[in-house]
Amino acid sequence: MTHNSPIEYKRIVIYKDVDIEVTIIEWPPGAETPWHDHGDAKGVITVLDGRVRESVRDKKTKGSPRTFFHSRGNTFFETTDTIHKMKNISLVQSAVTVHVYTAHFEMKEYTEEELKQ
Repeated sequence: MTHNSPIEYKRIVIYKDVDIEVTIIEWPPGAETPWHDHGDAKGVITVLDGRVRESVRDKKTKGSPRTFFHSRGNTFFETTDTIHKMKNISLVQSAVTVHVYTAHFEMKEYTEEELKQ
């Protein structure tokens, strides 16, 4: 995945058809996504190993983010109404998550400038 984080994470699509996409993400220590949405797709994410921080904003208002911490075994959902970013907050342990999205998954990234508008 190409983005502005100095530490890259690895997306591995393990299944994809017209209805769903299943992806495993390997998060090295400190790896982080940019702010992004998932287009018209809805999704469910489960932490398989490690711990991640998720920051979530409302897509329309782009107001102050809410922060959640998800650990091994936790499952959470993504809707079409939100923008979020995720980070492996550990400095020493990798994390692994599995993501299942509905059809039409397209990740749109947001700059900090866009979030101020």
